[in-house]
Amino acid sequence: MDLSIPGADLIERGLRDVARGAETVEALPVSIGAPRLRGLGLSIEHPFPSPERSCLRCRRFRAAFENAGFGPAV
Repeated sequence: MDLSIPGADLIERGLRDVARGAETVEALPVSIGAPRLRGLGLSIEHPFPSPERSCLRCRRFRAAFENAGFGPAV
């Protein structure tokens, strides 16, 4: 897939992860942004059912990253 948008590499990984049902750092923002990404012509078959849950999981991933000593996530 050749996306000409910022973060295309992360979005591509997220699309693959969402398709296989894997809740990853890349998949969560793709699931949250599914309506907008569909508007760009991307096919997102089964995003996670709750955007609120995905946002919460993103915050937990970020906190775990920071607590593991990697510093603030950017």
